[in-house]
Amino acid sequence: MIVKTRIAPSPTGSAHVGTARGAIWNYLYAKKHGGVFALRIEDTDRDRYFPAAIEEFKKDLTWIGVEWDELVPSQYALRKRHLEVANQLLEKGAAYKCFSTKEEIDAAREKAESKSFKFQSPWRDADPSTYPMDKPFAIRLKTPQEGVIKIQDIIRGDVEIPAKDLEDLVIIRSDGESPIYNLTVVVDDHDMEITHVARGEEHLINTFKQKLIYDAMGWDVPQFAHLPLILAPAGQSGKLSKRHGAVTIDYYKEKGFLPEALFNYLLRLGWGHGNDEIISKEQAIEWFDFKDVSKAGMRFDLDKALSLNAHYIREKDDQALTDLAAPFFEKKIERMLTESEKKTLLAMMPELKTRVKTLVEMADLGAFLFVTLPLDEKAQKILEKPIPITDSEDKISPQESINLLIQHFSDFFVKPTNSDRPYLKWESDALTSSFMHIAEEMNVKIGKLLQPVRAKICFSTITPPLSESMEALGMEECIKRLKA
Repeated sequence: MIVKTRIAPSPTGSAHVGTARGAIWNYLYAKKHGGVFALRIEDTDRDRYFPAAIEEFKKDLTWIGVEWDELVPSQYALRKRHLEVANQLLEKGAAYKCFSTKEEIDAAREKAESKSFKFQSPWRDADPSTYPMDKPFAIRLKTPQEGVIKIQDIIRGDVEIPAKDLEDLVIIRSDGESPIYNLTVVVDDHDMEITHVARGEEHLINTFKQKLIYDAMGWDVPQFAHLPLILAPAGQSGKLSKRHGAVTIDYYKEKGFLPEALFNYLLRLGWGHGNDEIISKEQAIEWFDFKDVSKAGMRFDLDKALSLNAHYIREKDDQALTDLAAPFFEKKIERMLTESEKKTLLAMMPELKTRVKTLVEMADLGAFLFVTLPLDEKAQKILEKPIPITDSEDKISPQESINLLIQHFSDFFVKPTNSDRPYLKWESDALTSSFMHIAEEMNVKIGKLLQPVRAKICFSTITPPLSESMEALGMEECIKRLKA
């Protein structure tokens, strides 16, 4: 048997993190066994059908590192096949035509006044000779009225429910041409030769209904695995949903997550391998198995996801990270980076990447390298606060200390025009030495000296190392900012 798994999203927008996790696990299981992973677009709900969403979903999967071997681009296009199977079920006597109207069903439900109401169609055992002429009908599957329906689940073991808990399942709507999900998914999984159906535990009740169709058609039943829910963050209730925010892959792309970080986080959200936190795709293919997946739902923890993303940012090659980060900087400064500026970003990458958890944070932290920004509130206050002289009650204004620093730069870093006097290269080590020298001359603490310099150079109090930042900016730009 060739193992074959699938993911079957509805085309409604960017991939939900729960769907992405299901795709990751199905992909890994297929690859572990040398099998096939398929992507099928379930687009039978035409009211929620957005063609652009199909491409968006495919981009999300590709971005996160999940590649499919087979693509079924439209379930809706296969509806004739679904109708064919429904008619075969009629011929087998496993299904029947139901002429009950919506009004009649609603009236029966209202009369029953029960939340557990199961509609019992008067047409289940009707003689076909009594069928009304030219009246629309739905096709219903005959559900056993006694015994239990049992499924085998890789994660949960044997699970069963009393057959009487299910009403006769509608498989074709009364328009005669609209197959219902529980029929279409069975037909497609059978025709695609899917061997393992792994999907969210909310589908468990559907699986009992679908097994009846497999049995009625005499088809092999795939192995099922009902995956635990992803729960809302701590302090919030229920399944992770749009009301909690931050639930789509697109959100994490825009926030500057690395795909391998999100892959790693979702991979471990309900599955693990000992105490291993950092797991590569290759390791995951080797280690993953549905039988090791937790039965219990797992809470989504954004802080853990950010911590993992920070790790992958730190470990990323500087050039590759520069290429990934450039678009975030360009969005921040509202223009394209020049080739020279990209080289500056590459030079500063070792300092930037150790201080951020996302690429958005990196762009916020490093934007001063490419544009003049308004001073943040703390930086502004520093420029208004006099610097105390050590062992004295005297103070010096921030601008006065900066003026002395500018003069020092002119004396020691500018190449003289009519002299062979040596001068210092504008490099971080030389700048650090100069700061120490000036602080000693002025008899001020070096930290107090650098605070206003940092404010004027970087427009903030939270920055990469000052000397490295000034080296990257160049002397001309630094003096310009210090004088401003």
